[in-house]
Amino acid sequence: MHSQMRQLEEDLRLTKNQLDAAEEERDRALDQLREKMVANEVVNTRLSEALSPRRAVKLFAELTTVKELLSNSQKELAAKEKNIESMKLELDQAKQLEKKLADKDSTLSKLDEELHNAKVFETRAMDLYLESKMRIKELEGELEKGKQSEKRELQSRVSQSKQLEATKTELEESKLRIASLLEQLQKLKSSSSVSSREQNGIQKSDYIDPKNELGEKSASTKTVSSQREIDALKKELKAAIEAEEHSTKAMIDLALALKEVLTEGNQTKENLIATESELEHVKEVAEQLKVIVTSTEEKYQKLLDEAKEEVELHKNTADRLRVEAEESQLAWNGKEMGFVGVIKEVEEQNARTHLENVKLTDSLKAANTTSRKAREENHKLREIVRHALNETNAAKEAANIAKEEISELKDSLAEKDETLDDLTRECERLRISEAAANERMKELKRLHSQAHSELRTEDREEGGTAFMSPESVFDDHKEDLIKEDTAMKKGFSLDSAIKKGFSFDLHDIRLHSRFEDEDDLLISEDEDPVKAEALKGSIFDPSSITPRSESRSLKAPLFFKPHHRHHHRSRSTYTDVDTVNSEDSDNLDVSNHLDNSHHYSEETHSEDFEVDRPLSHSHRKKKPALLKSFSSLLGRKSKSDSHHSRPHSHSRSFHSKKEPTTPTSSTTSESHKSFF
Repeated sequence: MHSQMRQLEEDLRLTKNQLDAAEEERDRALDQLREKMVANEVVNTRLSEALSPRRAVKLFAELTTVKELLSNSQKELAAKEKNIESMKLELDQAKQLEKKLADKDSTLSKLDEELHNAKVFETRAMDLYLESKMRIKELEGELEKGKQSEKRELQSRVSQSKQLEATKTELEESKLRIASLLEQLQKLKSSSSVSSREQNGIQKSDYIDPKNELGEKSASTKTVSSQREIDALKKELKAAIEAEEHSTKAMIDLALALKEVLTEGNQTKENLIATESELEHVKEVAEQLKVIVTSTEEKYQKLLDEAKEEVELHKNTADRLRVEAEESQLAWNGKEMGFVGVIKEVEEQNARTHLENVKLTDSLKAANTTSRKAREENHKLREIVRHALNETNAAKEAANIAKEEISELKDSLAEKDETLDDLTRECERLRISEAAANERMKELKRLHSQAHSELRTEDREEGGTAFMSPESVFDDHKEDLIKEDTAMKKGFSLDSAIKKGFSFDLHDIRLHSRFEDEDDLLISEDEDPVKAEALKGSIFDPSSITPRSESRSLKAPLFFKPHHRHHHRSRSTYTDVDTVNSEDSDNLDVSNHLDNSHHYSEETHSEDFEVDRPLSHSHRKKKPALLKSFSSLLGRKSKSDSHHSRPHSHSRSFHSKKEPTTPTSSTTSESHKSFF
């Protein structure tokens, strides 16, 4: 019973500990979720402030999913709290049962103590009863011993009385005998005195008869025998006196022994009386104890019956509680397994939320970095816009200068078209003459080889004869060769004179093609009203005069102004305010490449392509700064034109029609094609 109660108490303690641990884990999970909610709110606020719209939409979607997960976890936690409350109610019921069991245990302990006290009292009474029985047996044995000693004393008294009577008789007989012996001694003394007298008389008379001598001898023998009898009687007297003394001593001893026996008998009688009184008292106490034991036995029998009934009730309640505890244990095991599963799910969800929080923190960091970059780029863009505004102001001023130069360029282009036609015809003629000269040289080489071979054969056939050397054979044709060389030199000197007299730049042709391409682009924009409507007001609007549109007209003088020959192009600083793309760097690289190629072409062909135009002193001061900015703008514009439509095929076809057929012109045209 106690072991079962202890098991139930241990099970209840375990359930309490488990519930406490579950409550602590629940509180921790709630604290973590609250912290995560706060962190998510902070992340939401920061993301809403810092991130771009697309990224913000994605992150808001992720945050909504996280919020849904958090709401689901909160619902699960609410369900777990309900389960915990139900378990708390079950614990309260178990505590009430535990209190009832504790009360019953206290009553049982009290009954056990009373039973133990009764058993102790009963054992004490039994010990006293057994001690009284042993004392009664001891006293009975002492009574028997006393009776036996009395019998022995009586027998000894009887024997002693008989001995006293025998000794009295012996004393009387010894007294009589002593008296007789005393009489005989007196007789013998008297006879001895007579005999001594006779001896004295005999000694006095020495002359006595022999008959008297025989009498005297018989009398002496009689005296000797009587003396001996006297000695024997003396000895018997001494022995009798001694025996009498012994008998007196024995009588004294017997008297003393009788006194002692009487005193012992009196003591034994007193002891017997005391033991009998004790026996009576012990019997009375034993009867009282028997009565008390019977009453206590009846009382404790009643208590035992009641305790047995209570024990049976407790057994029934313990069985019922055991069954309930087993059922509750099974239910608790099921709930515990479910709770463990829920805890695992919560831990997994916490791990997921932790990972999501880590991802969100990473995204937050990325968002912060992107926001920093965006701020820096915005700052840079503001600075660029300021520079661009300054450049636009400068571009507006340069636009008028560019218009004047464009008109001059158009006039020079017309003249150059005419010179190009003349040059193409002259180049064709020179090519024909060059081809004829090449054929003539081939024939001369062939004749030279034939002559050389013929000379060798003749040397082999005519060993000793003289032969003509190749120099002699070549001397025959030397005059023809000198004439042809002078004709070729005249042709080349004519070509160089034409180049010096009609120097031009092939970039003019390229600019002309670009003007044509822009006209085509304007036509295409007029044909597509949707694009025109979309580009209205922007830098690509053909109707509006912008620095970029004006910079197209200023492209031509950049390639043949002599005082801009050694100036490299600066990097473009004009970018759009709304978006910052990687195309800007590409455009800048392309513009730098074009500027470097232009610089190279200007340095190599500076002697061939020079045009001097009278400009004002103010225009010459403003041009270097303006032309640097316009070179980058033209590069961006050419890139945007290539994105809208690729009209370079038309310009290439134009080049193929207008380019001269000279070797120098072909190489320059190829280099420009590679650049553009």
